[in-house]
Amino acid sequence: MKMLYKVWHWIERGLWLALLFPGLVGASVLSLRLYPRTGRDFVIGARGDDTMLQFGGFYNPERTATGTPYRWSAAASNIGIRSFFALPPTVLSLTLSDMTAATAKARPVQVAVDGATLLTLPTTVAAHRFALVLPANALQDGVVDLGFTSTPAHVAPDPRELGLRLDDLALNWSDTPWRLPSRQTLVVQGALAVLVLATLRRLAVPKVITLIVCSGFVVLLGWLVGREQWMPTNWETTVLVGALVVCVVAWGVPVLLGSRFLSASQ
Repeated sequence: MKMLYKVWHWIERGLWLALLFPGLVGASVLSLRLYPRTGRDFVIGARGDDTMLQFGGFYNPERTATGTPYRWSAAASNIGIRSFFALPPTVLSLTLSDMTAATAKARPVQVAVDGATLLTLPTTVAAHRFALVLPANALQDGVVDLGFTSTPAHVAPDPRELGLRLDDLALNWSDTPWRLPSRQTLVVQGALAVLVLATLRRLAVPKVITLIVCSGFVVLLGWLVGREQWMPTNWETTVLVGALVVCVVAWGVPVLLGSRFLSASQ
């Protein structure tokens, strides 16, 4: 009973809020531990590939006669990949092919990681899979930008200037028991938690209920990090804007209605 009184005392003083950020980190770390993974494959050109990858300088998806999906790039292109966690040293695998037979000359592809040139790859008419070791700190922030540069070619009757053909790419890393959420993930989680708290405060939710809701919210965010692990494109913008709208409505509507009722009474 005495212990429960002490717990209630800390709740009343609101000092549990100081545990919110460590709670977000801890929930994410535990969730990543419960969902161990050592890689992710991305099929380029498959339906919904742009929900997980940010394409720049790539044409719309196409398929071969056998049904294999792929995308053609322009002369310069890039792909953005974002994860909820900081990756350990990672190997990038990708399948490339070229129109060498149609263009009558080889067109090597220059690969860059986060704006820094990594190496130059040869390409052939047949699809060929390459494996590259990414720089050690490339995914410490959970974000990597892959850049591809090649000499464009034009093959009639296709009016486009085409670079490389990308069929798939994959990221693989050694098994790491404990992984940390990325900085971007923690910033988004923290902002969401603050907006939820502000909304609950405006609605005058009792402190005990607020504690329960916030605890459940922390667990939910942690579970999402471990279960999904890869951040969909525009995810943080969507959830933050949605939470901000709810918070503004919770704070603004009562004020607006109150001023209207006051004007009507006068």
